[in-house]
Amino acid sequence: MRPRRPRPVDIGRGLDAHGGHDALVLAAFVSRAVKEAGAGGVVVAPVHWTPVGILPGLALTAPAVGLAAVAVTGPRLLAAPERALPLRRLRSGHVGDYVAWALVGATLLGALALPGVLGA
Repeated sequence: MRPRRPRPVDIGRGLDAHGGHDALVLAAFVSRAVKEAGAGGVVVAPVHWTPVGILPGLALTAPAVGLAAVAVTGPRLLAAPERALPLRRLRSGHVGDYVAWALVGATLLGALALPGVLGA
């Protein structure tokens, strides 16, 4: 006879139900093994801030903040030129359009990467 699967109500009654003692023994064994293994001799250097690490972040954050400010305060600066109107008409705002454009982009990226993948 197959043992029945515990219902969610049974699981909440504690680990002793349905052979939970074995789970407790296994958890204690794994806990002890992890404590004994330790870091395995790996020495981790302390983390500290350096100018080499901070400057690229600031260099990328400043233009992003500037573009966000322009987008919020001056939408006319970012208005699409007349030559972009046909492309604007292709986007209706429906979810299916976004999925279609995502597939087009993924296909183009795949086509560009294919020669490198094939080793050509």
